[in-house]
Amino acid sequence: MIRFARSLIGRFLLSLSALLLVSLFALVIWERTFVIPSLLTAESRLAEKELDRIVLAMEDNHDGLAAITRDWANWDDSYAFIQGQQANYTSSHFSAEMFEDINVQLMVFIDIQASIRWVAGLDPATGEYRTCSSLSDNCEWAGRFIRGFDAFDFQQGYRLIDTGTGDTPSLISAEPILRTDRTGPSMGLIAMVRLIDERLVETLERQTGLVIDINTVATEAQRLNEPVTSRQETILTAQKRIEPQRGTEALLITTDLPREQTNHYRSAFRYTMAWTVLLLLGVLLVVLSLLWVQVIRPLKQLTGFTRKTRRDTFWEQPAQFQAVPRALKTRRDEIGSLARNFQRLLAAQKTRTSNLVKLSHQDPLTGLANRRLYDEKLAQALSQSQLVSVLMLDIDHFKLYNDHFGHQMGDDCLVSLANQMKECFEQPGFVVARTGGEEFSILLPGQSVENAEQDAERLRKLIKQLRIPHPNSPVAPVVTVSVGVASTANVRGLGPEMLMRRADEALYQAKAEGRDRIKRYAATVIQSSD
Repeated sequence: MIRFARSLIGRFLLSLSALLLVSLFALVIWERTFVIPSLLTAESRLAEKELDRIVLAMEDNHDGLAAITRDWANWDDSYAFIQGQQANYTSSHFSAEMFEDINVQLMVFIDIQASIRWVAGLDPATGEYRTCSSLSDNCEWAGRFIRGFDAFDFQQGYRLIDTGTGDTPSLISAEPILRTDRTGPSMGLIAMVRLIDERLVETLERQTGLVIDINTVATEAQRLNEPVTSRQETILTAQKRIEPQRGTEALLITTDLPREQTNHYRSAFRYTMAWTVLLLLGVLLVVLSLLWVQVIRPLKQLTGFTRKTRRDTFWEQPAQFQAVPRALKTRRDEIGSLARNFQRLLAAQKTRTSNLVKLSHQDPLTGLANRRLYDEKLAQALSQSQLVSVLMLDIDHFKLYNDHFGHQMGDDCLVSLANQMKECFEQPGFVVARTGGEEFSILLPGQSVENAEQDAERLRKLIKQLRIPHPNSPVAPVVTVSVGVASTANVRGLGPEMLMRRADEALYQAKAEGRDRIKRYAATVIQSSD
């Protein structure tokens, strides 16, 4: 035994055993000191990111409610109704199906004297549709929602409301009642309430792909400056609190996240530890050489390629896509299979990224540029040229067209006008965009305001010559447009917002003077002559 210990092979084995023990101890210390804390930190960051996605989805839902409220509040019919006109307003525009479709529990009209003029909604206790001119009789249930409303100092947000079926947090939105063109004075307030109930939670779960629970806590409870997580073996529970803009209750969002990735990394690290021990036991130069030639080197090559792909601008500019090295793809082993699968993954990602880039800059109905692309091109044009002209175009009385023919015919009309605009402005550098429902904007870099007016007049005539019937239009029996023209001529430092605002003011003046015409900002209107 002593002789074996003094032999070269014995000393090699003893040295290897000592190295094995030291390495194993170092790996355990490394795991406890660096690996596990790093994994837990990454897990917490993931939880925070997922909670932020939930909050963003809730904010999107609230923005959607605010948009619906704004549409109703900024409408001539609503403006007339709150003043005692439009006797058939409630019967022709409201129904239980409407409230179900837009997922709104309650709509309240409050006049300028802060008195309730009209209430409509779905009683949460019975699900029945109710309308009243006050909170008496069938609308007593609405008092729980309206309690605390201040028509002249109202903050949008969410609050805890006793719905009669248990306290339920709710999203609340309110807008002043103005005319359709958003002029005043305000005649009162429209407020809408959407319950944060199972239906809304299911919507948030579909949007985020997460299991979500939303409860309320008292605002006096300890505030959560960052997401709180509790860990079990396979589940991480994360919570985030959202403070209310008013009221005494805060929202507590809870979601459960699987810990598969963390457990996988932990198992992979421990597997690596065991593998390292086995490698130290069977270390041979030949084995190490073969391992280097057959496994490590190609994997390093593939890892280097993936790192370069991630570091480069491939995800923002998919046209710069580079293929996986041919030496890896032609291998007949698992590494070759991995390389080929990675190649297919990159190709698929290239296609998806290209499609997403295209969708993010294109209006899906007309195929024109959308507002995002238009704003980018406008800012770019202003930075490159001192002379930029813009047109802002609106279809005259398009709501009457939609009311008469229906939204499908309305969409067809938009597409026809969009095609005409594309034909009219095919010059390189020009951008035609749909920037609203029936609103279009046209960017004309390098064009003088006089040429822009001529182009606008030519487009107006071409659209009118399409002779799309519009029997309810007070302007003409066919579809017509009004155009506002603005330019940076003789003005330095004019930003995109100011330039478009000038075009909008010119468009407003064209409408005010009778429509079916164009108007230059701060200039004489060019009357139609056909």
